[in-house]
Amino acid sequence: MMFAAKHTVTIVWAYVCLVYKLIKCFHAAYYYLDDPQPCQGAQAGLIDWEAPSEIGGEVRGPVAVADFAKHVAQLHADGDIGFSKEYEAIQGEALNDEYPSENSQHPENKGKNRYLNKSTTANLPDGGPIVVHCSAGVGRTGTFIVLDAMLKQIEAKGSLNVFGFLRYIRAQRNYLVQTEEQYIFIHDALVEAITSGETNIKMDAIGGLVNHLDYIDAQYKLIVSYQPKEINLTSSLKPVNAIKNRSSLVPLEGSRVHLTPKPGVEGSDYINATWLHGFRRLRDFIVTQHPVIETFKDFWQMVWDHNAQTVVLLSSVDNMSFLQFWPNESEPIESDYYRIRMVSETSEDNHIVRNFVIQSIQDDYELSVKMLENPGWPDMNNTRSIFDFAVRVHERCSEYRNGPIVVVDRYGGFQACQFCAISSLAMQLEYDQTANIYTYAKLYHNKRPGIWTSYDDIRQIYRILSYMPKDLGLLKCTELRTEFDDAAMMTATPDLYSKICSNGSINNQLTGGTPDGVGNGTTTTTTTTTTSIIAPPGMTIPGVVAGTPNSVCPPMIGIGGTTPSPPATLQNGGTVIVKMNGDDNDELSVVVATGNHHLNLDHNQT
Repeated sequence: MMFAAKHTVTIVWAYVCLVYKLIKCFHAAYYYLDDPQPCQGAQAGLIDWEAPSEIGGEVRGPVAVADFAKHVAQLHADGDIGFSKEYEAIQGEALNDEYPSENSQHPENKGKNRYLNKSTTANLPDGGPIVVHCSAGVGRTGTFIVLDAMLKQIEAKGSLNVFGFLRYIRAQRNYLVQTEEQYIFIHDALVEAITSGETNIKMDAIGGLVNHLDYIDAQYKLIVSYQPKEINLTSSLKPVNAIKNRSSLVPLEGSRVHLTPKPGVEGSDYINATWLHGFRRLRDFIVTQHPVIETFKDFWQMVWDHNAQTVVLLSSVDNMSFLQFWPNESEPIESDYYRIRMVSETSEDNHIVRNFVIQSIQDDYELSVKMLENPGWPDMNNTRSIFDFAVRVHERCSEYRNGPIVVVDRYGGFQACQFCAISSLAMQLEYDQTANIYTYAKLYHNKRPGIWTSYDDIRQIYRILSYMPKDLGLLKCTELRTEFDDAAMMTATPDLYSKICSNGSINNQLTGGTPDGVGNGTTTTTTTTTTSIIAPPGMTIPGVVAGTPNSVCPPMIGIGGTTPSPPATLQNGGTVIVKMNGDDNDELSVVVATGNHHLNLDHNQT
């Protein structure tokens, strides 16, 4: 007993000594984390961001909420020329070396500037500051701060001044909101927030909204307001790809799934399939049509390229227009790169399960794929089966923790997108007991216009979610797929298409990271409308907060970087990872994770 106690004390003391040495090693640099002293002199004056300012003879100042949508439409006119003028003026001020930065430019602090941004502009009324960061702490960080501040200004004053406020916070930290695309996104997001109002619905209020037809119809009109331009459909409208589309439901250029192109073959990178986000990942699902005979091999090429190991088939085979596109046990399908063979076929409850193996012809790599066929989903006469099937699908995904779920219906439309929405919203309901049906439906439409054909499509999502069982457990069976799971971080690999198109940075692929931009770097301009889904005067809608929208929630703090070494486990269930990365300027990374709280401290060794 005494030996065990001494052994435990020795381990704890060694850990304390390690932490002490780390702090001592970087002692000087830690002073930068303290609150800075106020600047003195004339340079300390900040911009009065609410005062009018002039750009090229035009005055910019606060804009009333009622006029903001019109203001943004004017900035979008003539190829977004208004946004360009404003952003160029802001960028011009960034070239002035007017504001002191001697603390942040200290040699030992330059490495920290990339990782930490303490912003006093996002203070909670009764709490400390919100720590906002992205890869560099300027682009998406600035975008979040501006959105948060403008939503608060809407509530407090009924007006907005994006241009003035961005100039103001750039005087405190230069280059916030790093690109013109992010600047445009801020305006479009604020128009959306003003127009739609609060759309997060409490779990116990969903059932009561099913019969509020005016409310759902108003949501539907806003959801389908965006209409793509011809430039957004470049690949889909090519004559060589026309035969690959079953209907007018086609992917947009910014969200379509790419195939590995064949040299000299036009259109060989195209398939009628769209990336959709889920609750946990931006690329959780691929929605696609039932393959036509000309695209049978293209479908399996997509599965192969993107490491998709789960296929959900919601369409049925009729041996006329919708043919069987998978191999039989005795007849494999072969291409120039791989061979597909069926391993087994079984019936489970109300669906059929098929297992396939895709084998590389060039090496010994193989990919196991499970297809779950359920053309009767969703069965409104057995609502529990709707959710049980979603759990069954996601339980399969937890086995490999990598690759999207491919969802197939006849045209890649309502049924497939409904499955994605129900799965994701069920996870949100388990996570915080709210569901944002409007947001999922609108984002899905903006990536694949035409999937929703009437307000009944949206109403059915409300109806299905109102039957969600309390003991579903969908969130739990997907929790190991997060980037904080050590096994997932060690085994996750980028898909084949990403390897071909990447610039060599595997870290982003491992953590699902993106460059310092909003989304995938593209912006979608939505058509402005005066329709509002805020409850009209005299009518109370349960679970919907009337009036102006709430502020944006703080982002989750994630951990980036390369695959860690096996962590040391603390008694309270947390982990401490100390890693020296010799390939990145001798960077020392200390990752502390306790429960659901994660902190990453990265330092350049001097």
